[in-house]
Amino acid sequence: MVNPDQTRHDTPLADRETLVRGELTPIRDEALHGHETLVKITPEHSRRRDVGEDLDFPDQAPPTPPRGTLADGTIRTTGWLQIGPLAISSGLWATLAGAATGLALTRVWAWLPLVLAVTGLACWWLWVRRWRPASRATNLRRVPAARLRPGTPLRLHGAIGPVAVVESVTPDGPERVTVTFTSGHRHHLRTGRRCHVVEILD
Repeated sequence: MVNPDQTRHDTPLADRETLVRGELTPIRDEALHGHETLVKITPEHSRRRDVGEDLDFPDQAPPTPPRGTLADGTIRTTGWLQIGPLAISSGLWATLAGAATGLALTRVWAWLPLVLAVTGLACWWLWVRRWRPASRATNLRRVPAARLRPGTPLRLHGAIGPVAVVESVTPDGPERVTVTFTSGHRHHLRTGRRCHVVEILD
């Protein structure tokens, strides 16, 4: 009699996959019979990532300061009129001033209003971009002085004018606080004094 255990042959194994350190590596029949290395451990497999390595971004440049930032940290702004959420650029007034001057001199040249309007806008652009850089800013809301937080950009003088960033807010007697800005300015305000928080656009 033929012993079935002696005549039975193992059937070829199909391709298999095994999980090696998070990577799927195929194991073929040749590997099972000793013709191929089962697993190769590479430096990429064994390399351990340090804690926080993926949380740092060394390739990113630091934030660019606003265009109107002065040496002391104050931010010069362009607009001086805002209707609701709409900020009226001072470039509009430069354009209108040029056009009005041209209209008064139309007897000299009919195209003078257009030329002076464009000239006024171009001079304004050079003024706020090159000669005296300034940033566009929009007033967002009014916040009581006692609720201001460090890092908040704030108008220094009412609803218009330059902007400074709050550095700290400390009590200064009953119902008063001292607001210190990164520019070195200090304002002694009532806790209920409402200050204009702004958004710097460029």
